[in-house]
Amino acid sequence: ASLEHLAVAKKIQLGDWIVEHLKTAPSSFGAWGLGRLGARSLIYGSNHKTVPASIAQGWIDVLLGAGLGRLDGASFAVLQLAKMTGDRLRDLEAPARRRAVEALRKIRAPEAWLAGILEVVEATSSEESRALGDTLPEGLTLGSF
Repeated sequence: ASLEHLAVAKKIQLGDWIVEHLKTAPSSFGAWGLGRLGARSLIYGSNHKTVPASIAQGWIDVLLGAGLGRLDGASFAVLQLAKMTGDRLRDLEAPARRRAVEALRKIRAPEAWLAGILEVVEATSSEESRALGDTLPEGLTLGSF
């Protein structure tokens, strides 16, 4: 489901490749892919398939450096990379989450996104749809299978 079942080593390899391309040719697809590869909270995959928090933080730094307002999809990628889960192994350290929130606040990101980085908040259906890159039929949810 949207890159979640890849091995962690493969996610890191692909993410680092995207990072190198974002530095020279920023693209919204690259930002979306980076967000999915490094998501802290997985929609369907197992939590042991998340990249280390230190890797996600490095990717956030690249997106912040590219400018969230200039790169479509970068702000949502930062949300996915910094989202708080309540799991100390997956969550970024508080100063890193605060930097992400400050950057998102500057571009007027939705308050729900900011809250999701500062505290554990369940993902909304619109966030899940955006993360998957597609929408489900009306009334169908991932939990209904």
